[in-house]
Amino acid sequence: MSEGYVAYPDSGGLIPWSESLSGDVFYWHVTSENPDDWSVVVNSRNLEWWEFSGGALAFLVGLIDGSIERRGLPADVPGSDPKVRVYAG
Repeated sequence: MSEGYVAYPDSGGLIPWSESLSGDVFYWHVTSENPDDWSVVVNSRNLEWWEFSGGALAFLVGLIDGSIERRGLPADVPGSDPKVRVYAG
């Protein structure tokens, strides 16, 4: 059910870096030794897999400003007035 993706450290593997409260999981797609080249792979709660060619920051900005397609992701996230909160753990 991984649509042909493999886990890191296999060549071209995925490293999970975040998940949503809705059950969506976000991965870096390790395609080179340079992390700046890694794209984002999304596994939505609806089991849709898709790839965003930019990095994690561009992906998050696109989710917030609505400039990227949200295949399988909830339409109401991050909401109409998103805010960044600092986690102090």
